Amino acid sequence: MVGWSVHRRLDRILCVSSCLLAAPAPAPASEAAMARPVRTDASASPGGSSLDNKIEPIDNKIEQAMDLVKSHLLLAVREEVDVLKANITKLVDKISVLERENEVLKTNASPEVLAKLAERPAAPPAAGQSAPGHRVA
Repeated sequence: MVGWSVHRRLDRILCVSSCLLAAPAPAPASEAAMARPVRTDASASPGGSSLDNKIEPIDNKIEQAMDLVKSHLLLAVREEVDVLKANITKLVDKISVLERENEVLKTNASPEVLAKLAERPAAPPAAGQSAPGHRVA
């Protein structure tokens, strides 16, 4: 299954990113401190607020986690694309072999057999079943 490897990778990525974000965050002193807007200009207080100093590392960790998720997801997608391209190549090769076999069979078949083939519609056999005289690979 092609899609399952992407899901497994995403689970690992989420685990790693949650570990990055799991650093202990300081709890605010009160709900009023949480409701207060965060000032980003250094002129608000002489040395910058301590809340600003605590938010910046969290923002950096979130950004790092997002970058990590993005890079792992892109890697997983590239690997899946490579697998699908390989499958497409194999299928195209198989089609060309089958087309050559079909042409050989048509040229060596008797006119009666070709007439019978022209009379009935070409319906592909159901999945897992083979047409009479053919083997399922």
